Amino acid sequence: MHLNENGTSEQHSTNGVVDLESKVRQRLESYDQTHLLKFYSELSQSEKGKLLSDIASVDFEDIKQFFLQAANLDWDQKIGPTDESRLSPVEKDIVGSVHDPEAEAYRSRGLSAIASNSVCVLLLAGGQGTRLGVNYPKGMFDVGLPSGKTLYQIQAERILKIQKLADKHAGHSQPTAVIPWYIMTSEHTKEATEKFFDSRDYFGLDRSNVVFFEQNMIPCIDFQGKVLLESKCKLARSPVVEDMERRGVEHINIYGVDNILVRIADPVFIGFAISKQADCANKVLLKNDPHERVGVVCKLDNNYKVVEYSEIPNEVSEKRDADGKLLYGASNIVNHYLSFQFAHKMCLARGHDPEAEAYRSRGLSAIASNSVCVLLLAGGQGTRLGVNYPKGMFNVGLPSGKTLYQIQAERILKIQKLADKHAGHSQPTAVIPWYIMTSEHTKEATEKFFDSRDYFGLDRSNVVFFEQNMIPCIDFQGKVLLESKCKLARSPDGNGGLYRAMRECQVVEDMERRGVEHINIYGVDNILVRIADPVFIGFAISKQADCANKVLLKNDPHERVGVVCKLDNNYKVVEYSEIPNEVSEKRDADGKLLYGASNIVNHYLSFQFAHKMCLEESSLLSYHEAKKKIPYLDVETGKMVESPSGNTGLKREKFVFDVFPYTKKFAMLEVDRESEFAPLKNDNSAGTECPDTSRAAIYKLHSRWMLQNGAKIIAPPSSNGDGCSFPKSPKTVLSNSDEGDRKTDVEFECEISPLVSYAGEGLEELCKDKEFTPPICIN
Repeated sequence: MHLNENGTSEQHSTNGVVDLESKVRQRLESYDQTHLLKFYSELSQSEKGKLLSDIASVDFEDIKQFFLQAANLDWDQKIGPTDESRLSPVEKDIVGSVHDPEAEAYRSRGLSAIASNSVCVLLLAGGQGTRLGVNYPKGMFDVGLPSGKTLYQIQAERILKIQKLADKHAGHSQPTAVIPWYIMTSEHTKEATEKFFDSRDYFGLDRSNVVFFEQNMIPCIDFQGKVLLESKCKLARSPVVEDMERRGVEHINIYGVDNILVRIADPVFIGFAISKQADCANKVLLKNDPHERVGVVCKLDNNYKVVEYSEIPNEVSEKRDADGKLLYGASNIVNHYLSFQFAHKMCLARGHDPEAEAYRSRGLSAIASNSVCVLLLAGGQGTRLGVNYPKGMFNVGLPSGKTLYQIQAERILKIQKLADKHAGHSQPTAVIPWYIMTSEHTKEATEKFFDSRDYFGLDRSNVVFFEQNMIPCIDFQGKVLLESKCKLARSPDGNGGLYRAMRECQVVEDMERRGVEHINIYGVDNILVRIADPVFIGFAISKQADCANKVLLKNDPHERVGVVCKLDNNYKVVEYSEIPNEVSEKRDADGKLLYGASNIVNHYLSFQFAHKMCLEESSLLSYHEAKKKIPYLDVETGKMVESPSGNTGLKREKFVFDVFPYTKKFAMLEVDRESEFAPLKNDNSAGTECPDTSRAAIYKLHSRWMLQNGAKIIAPPSSNGDGCSFPKSPKTVLSNSDEGDRKTDVEFECEISPLVSYAGEGLEELCKDKEFTPPICIN
């Protein structure tokens, strides 16, 4: 009798294998997976034991249910008309009409409000006139009236007229009524619109009462209420809200640019909303026919919404009341009323939000109390970057040569210092534990990398590595694939495998021991990621959220990011790969993407919520399918297919945000793309989401920080004199002016160490009234 490597007898081991083999065969037969043992007889005893153990660990019932679900569901089932039980018409008692006997009273009340200078109008003017056959803003379009007036001029003159009517109504002897006109442009319309107004002398309006702001800075609130989809409620992100408050604005009329008959600051509408004490009101008109392609105002899940025509079943659209009117006939015409207080409350963005500093303070206090941790999803290899090591070890080519891991480590060090300073600690006491979830492919390399760099200055006891699980891959018939004759083909279970790994690797217990209450989860491949962002942490705490998410607006319909939306009244993130092109391209009446709130893999979970999800993830979270080119052993030929020409099977993944539907209190914070999101997915040949674009994002952000803190950047000419890299003049000074801000689009090397500044703070003494010549590297 001989002992095997683990000290047990060979005879005992063989009997054990035989017993296990019998059980495994029975299980495989019941799930039609017997092909996994086709090469069993060719294996050595140890290989047999390894394969049987591998198979025994598989939940075939889970695979069966997943496959049945994946095979039977398609997009016709996933996205379609809304169930009628969720819809109801708007109550009649809140609906008014311009033909009401009270209309004159409404008009009088509206004119009084205008005369008291408490009404403003806000124009949504971000759209180009492409579909009109022109390449300039819609508002500049001339429809061919005898006067030749453009939409902008017609609207300006309506403002002038209603101001005069308000003065007359109030008995003013001099013109005193003012309706401030806030005009939200876009990157494409801003310059042309401003020049157009300037060249026409603002159409007779006082230019101080016309305020332009840009869509990517201050998105506007949409009446639809789809905050998660639209999230254009960033009025508080610039001086616009402060400007409204300074002027004493109480009532806001929001409208679209492309309605030539639009009644701006309509006193009947303003007076109606005031009389109803409404914080939000909407102008509607009756649909011409049941199937008119317009959004319909109704109640969905007992909340007021604008529901797209395509989401209402035909038979529901055709329903009428006792008077023969369509029950779902109130069509949206993009003319809304918001009280200033309601608009202010709806602002979720940070920036210059008056509450942002309070959020930051609350977040720093939480960090200083050692109740915040960060959790990095670091299971990915850098294959698409052209390297065979973990993404976090990648160097995008910054002057400092820092890798993603080092940049993130230094941000943790800096925010710990800021928290200590905020709390008045005389000694460094703030600690942000860093949990790093690796995979089978990245674990060893990542740990060695941290060790060789002395953990980048962090206390190694506060850096905790743990590994996500690997699960079997299946083919399109639901059969488990083999990687070799004695090994199943496996892949990581997705970043949503986090919850199982946290449970099985005792991460939850470690967090509890440390007193963690707030968890910030993020992905490894965003070079601008703000780790343990105190504004985000404080925002989530202030909202008493058990789950929160950072989002930004998509650049275009096909941007490769997940989209936040509500499905059956639950919060979800739908991956870009799961949304058909035609769905991604859908827009609302204002031309905004219906599926435009993009996920950037930066989440907040309360510890209690995360703990609950770790305990219940197996029953709550389902797998998503991903068709992949999976190398496999062909059971018919016995040969390995190393480089399949097409997709060969399904990898199953769970996503970290799959827990969103189970939150009781969700919150969402919209952030700036240029400040917080520059993903690293591809090598430079792709031209996007690559090292070049990541590096440029750092340069642009950091140069902006310097300009905002009073620096002057002297940009030298390009080396070949063509002016492509820098301005042609030998000494072009960039400063914090409009002209300077535009010139920061010119790329030059400018890198500020995270150890110096976390988010642009603390740079005034370093930068103010000082000149810098690129390349700039501040360590």
